[in-house]
Amino acid sequence: MAYKLGNISNRRRFAIFDRYGYVCQRCFNYSKGNLVLHHIQPVGCGGNDSDYNLIPLCNECHEIVHTRGYKGPFLKLRRV
Repeated sequence: MAYKLGNISNRRRFAIFDRYGYVCQRCFNYSKGNLVLHHIQPVGCGGNDSDYNLIPLCNECHEIVHTRGYKGPFLKLRRV
């Protein structure tokens, strides 16, 4: 059985990481072992778990986005 993070299977998570080349979509650093998935539009605001609402962020950028109320260049985040 594959590991699941919420409704996102481990297999699907790594497929999304692979699609983005294991690059954080905020700082654009390659980070194969330090990535998490982030919802572009939060689930609480109508977002979903579709592949196109999920982007990889490194742990540091993910923390900045959630703990510091980061609203910065999200419009520049790339969807592949």
